[in-house]
Amino acid sequence: MPSRTADNDDFASAGRHDDDLARLHLLAHFNPAMTWMCDGDAQCTYVSPSWLQFTGRSLEQELGDGWQESVHPDDLRGCIAVFMESVRLRQQVTLSYRLRRADGVYRWIQSRSAPCYGEGGAFTGYVGCSIDLTEQRAALLDAEERFRLLVHSVKEYAIVTLDTDGRITSWNEGAERMTGYTAAQAIGRACAGFFRPEDQEMRVPQQLFAAAERDGSLEVEGWLVRRDGSPFLAMSSITALRDESGRLRGYGKVVRDITERRALESELLRARDELQMLVDVSPLAIILLDSAGRVMLWNQAAERLFGWRRDEVLGRELPITPQQEIPAFRQMLAEEVRGARRNGVELTRRRKDGSAVEVALWSAPYQGGKDGGRGTLRLYADLGERNLTLARLKEANSRLHRLSERMLDVQENERRHIARELHDEIGQALTAVKLKLESLDHCAAQACRAPIRHSVAMCDDTLARVKGLFLGLRPPQLDDLGLVAAVRWHLDQQAREAGFEAYFHADTLPRLAPGLETAIFRVIQEALTNVVRHAEARHVSVKLDAYRGALQVKVRDDGRGFDAAAGKPLQDRGECMGLSGMEERVTLLGGRFDVRSEPGKGTMVWAEIPLAADNKDD
Repeated sequence: MPSRTADNDDFASAGRHDDDLARLHLLAHFNPAMTWMCDGDAQCTYVSPSWLQFTGRSLEQELGDGWQESVHPDDLRGCIAVFMESVRLRQQVTLSYRLRRADGVYRWIQSRSAPCYGEGGAFTGYVGCSIDLTEQRAALLDAEERFRLLVHSVKEYAIVTLDTDGRITSWNEGAERMTGYTAAQAIGRACAGFFRPEDQEMRVPQQLFAAAERDGSLEVEGWLVRRDGSPFLAMSSITALRDESGRLRGYGKVVRDITERRALESELLRARDELQMLVDVSPLAIILLDSAGRVMLWNQAAERLFGWRRDEVLGRELPITPQQEIPAFRQMLAEEVRGARRNGVELTRRRKDGSAVEVALWSAPYQGGKDGGRGTLRLYADLGERNLTLARLKEANSRLHRLSERMLDVQENERRHIARELHDEIGQALTAVKLKLESLDHCAAQACRAPIRHSVAMCDDTLARVKGLFLGLRPPQLDDLGLVAAVRWHLDQQAREAGFEAYFHADTLPRLAPGLETAIFRVIQEALTNVVRHAEARHVSVKLDAYRGALQVKVRDDGRGFDAAAGKPLQDRGECMGLSGMEERVTLLGGRFDVRSEPGKGTMVWAEIPLAADNKDD
């Protein structure tokens, strides 16, 4: 192999050597990456001009063992050991080490090399290429540190890492708040110690880690124990962490305390069971119809009143309507699905034996089931058998109504809490990181200032995003200035971000009850979100008009629009979550909701919400 010089004259005489080797040297000579060759004993036989320019040394100084003089002493022994093992196995090898530059500064280098073979397949040494990765490494370390700070600042979730033996290696503030253990107390402890004794005896922790290692990740619900010995129900997500070669390096675990949520779900289940019991024992005929008029529920009182057994009517069209009244029935059904209610309407219906029966009808729109479909709940009373059961059913329905309102209150409280955490914790942490980086900018070397300033810019961008999340979760204007100011601010924000022209009008309104203002704001917020995501509108208007003791809300755009009639079945099945959520909020307030749209003609979301005096006391 040529090893005397790297000048052009040597390449001009490359005809005295093997043609392939000459071409390799010629390529290396003009390659800006640092190229080198060595024999099987790690003795350098060639380095490219770019290597010599980087180190500031001559070719004669680098040949043999000379190249080792520029490698950082802390990295040299390990590099040689790894390289010699690769030589023994005749494998490709990638090394990372610090190499002294001509100005005396050590830079992080990544070298990749592969074995070379001569004529007859004889091993002749290695050829490699080295690049400077100092800036990329610094950026990676900076990103890792910022991620560590972000994880540490999260307080609603316990985020921990564990080694392959299940011992804790990192512990965030959320884990400390959830369990009562500080990081100093938790790191190094076996994760199994946070399980109940009976679960430890059954080796549940080991089984979970084995499943995560086998499947990659898993999510499991179970009981864990705090430092004070109290148990709490947790949803845990466990992920096996592997390196690039696929070797298991440990586990990541994210834990969420779901004790309160499960208690609320249990209360909802109890309410549902109580309602089912009332349905079963009610002397009123209770019938649930889907939007097509098919029977979904038929209680025993309906069997007694009309004569058909449950198995004869389930899934079929309602059979009690006289033939001549079927058109009127279908009209009533469509109105009820859209939100109309009936209260004691007297009708004539027919029994299985063909006889007529005079009944009173109470009905209300219904949405639920596994598919979220819409329909109508109907109560029929024989006009000779009215009693107190109706009042009990109304009370059960009121309880479900209150529970639904409570669920929305819980959501709003979570929004407030998360917004406060974003503002007070993560925002302050990011500000501290930014200030620290700005202070480093004045004392760092010139080569480091560009990455530092880039990191400061990233902090600014992240702070802006955190602020946007904070304002989106719970705008302070809603609490401080009221509904009109909050809607005006939110509309202006969306207009600036989406680039449409905004129009706003609101009648003079007094401050409403906080819960009522929040619900109306959420309806408008969701409507504007749909405009930004789907409408591609140029003009958007929001109007709040007080009219006959009610507030009419109109959100109109001139965007793409859609076929509202075709989208209605999707909304009925709960697949249009935004529209369904708006309608649910308005319905809980005792109001009416409608969406009008056609392709190419924009969309209008309309709601009318009663402003009853007692709402102010909610």
